[in-house]
Amino acid sequence: MELTDEQTVNEGRQWAKDTESSFTIMGTLIITIMFAAAFTIPRGSNQDKGTPIFLGRNAFSFFIISDALSLIASSSSV
Repeated sequence: MELTDEQTVNEGRQWAKDTESSFTIMGTLIITIMFAAAFTIPRGSNQDKGTPIFLGRNAFSFFIISDALSLIASSSSV
């Protein structure tokens, strides 16, 4: 049985809708994790100043930048 162009388009449309919902769910999960990570500071904060202990270290700066980029990218994709 050969599919007509209209049937092929309808099947493609249904496939795209199914794929979109899967990506939306995954994007929402990533947003949730990145949002929580943005407020969870590794090793805590300095009790006197309230600043992160690792502030000024390259690894901490990389963590903050990559977390922000992940949050922005996931939010825009959803």
